[in-house]
Amino acid sequence: MNPIQDAMILAIRLYSYMIIVWSFGSFFPQWRYQKWFQMLASVVEPYVNLFRQLNLRVGMFDLSPMVAIFVLWIFSALIMSI
Repeated sequence: MNPIQDAMILAIRLYSYMIIVWSFGSFFPQWRYQKWFQMLASVVEPYVNLFRQLNLRVGMFDLSPMVAIFVLWIFSALIMSI
């Protein structure tokens, strides 16, 4: 792979980790008032909100972050196959 592909895959992986940390924020409500979490939410929420429009709720669980990460992984696999 070339350096551009490596950088794109690294960015996708980091963004996926950011979504995971943001998702755990619902289990730690005190995080929502922290500056770092608000910055993280401002980066992650616009992307995850694209999938929230699909109404991916199962009971009280929102599967939008999981689907968002899955789409990122598919995009990463496409980049690696080029």
